This record gives sequence, C-alpha cells and structure tokens, in this order.
Amino acid sequence: GQVAITGAGTYANPTQLGATDPTFTIQTNAAVLWPTFDHFVDSTSAATMLFRKSRNTTVGGHTVITNGDLLGALNFYGSDGTNWLLSAYIQAFGDGVPGTNDMPGKITFGTTSDGSSSANERLRLDNAGRLFLTGANNAFTTPFGLNSAANVDPVFAIQGTDTNSTMMALYS
Repeated sequence: GQVAITGAGTYANPTQLGATDPTFTIQTNAAVLWPTFDHFVDSTSAATMLFRKSRNTTVGGHTVITNGDLLGALNFYGSDGTNWLLSAYIQAFGDGVPGTNDMPGKITFGTTSDGSSSANERLRLDNAGRLFLTGANNAFTTPFGLNSAANVDPVFAIQGTDTNSTMMALYS
C-alpha cells in the first residue's frame, strides 16, 4: 500500500505502518520540493534519518546481517519521457563479518554513463577507510588515499586496467 499526502494535507490510500511493503510518497507539481527534517534543541545533536536492516522477518526483531547485505540506499531517477531511469545512487552495505557491537560497513556511489540505462559503481569507501575509484572496467583493486602501513600498500597509486600494471605508486 501507499501513503500519499496531497497539497491540501489530506491522506490518499492510507496504509498501516509495519505493513509488508509500505511506501510513503510525497508528490508535488510545485517548482521546488524540500522535504525537511527540523530538530530544535539546545545540544550538539541534529535531525537524523535512519536506515536499519535485520534479517529477522518479524518487525522489530534482531537477526544478524551478513557481509554484503544492502543496508540502505538513496536512488536518484529522472524521466526519459517514457520511463523513470536510475541516474545515480548512494548505497551502504555490510562490509565484513558483523558481531556483537561490531558492524563493519562500506558506502558506494554510482552513476549512469551517457547513452546507458544502468548505473555502475564509481567510488567506494570501505570498512578500513580506504577510498577506491573506478573507471570503465569497474575494478576496485588499488585504494586511493592514505595507508598507515608504510611500504606494504601504496599511499597513492594510479593503475591501468590490468591489476599487474601499476603506472605510478607513492609510498610513505
């Protein structure tokens, strides 16, 4: 089911929270739409949006996620005149084996190339804090950024399409 709040503030197609496949829709034909999360409090906290994932099938239940589970996503679509097509995304995943008070994660960013109808991952920040950039071959083999282990991995590397073809590497 869906919940839609019209410009008049009325509800259309109300659904029960916690339903199997609920959708909350905000629609407008105004020039600008700014969903806003306000937080008025004299503290350092801020308004927050939570994305939570459990493998438990009971609402509110806890079952550990597994490595690679998608935890949340922001997807950006545009109309091609006929269909909604994905242009870009930001996704968060479990990135390692979780345990009690341990939840390793990674965040990825994807974009769709001109002439394509599907988005590809372009940038990744993994659970170790390494930043990976990708090109046309979508290989994430060499991190870009600082590495605390001197002479183990490069702190900066430019690599070709073959994993054995490092073109430049800098070590600390």
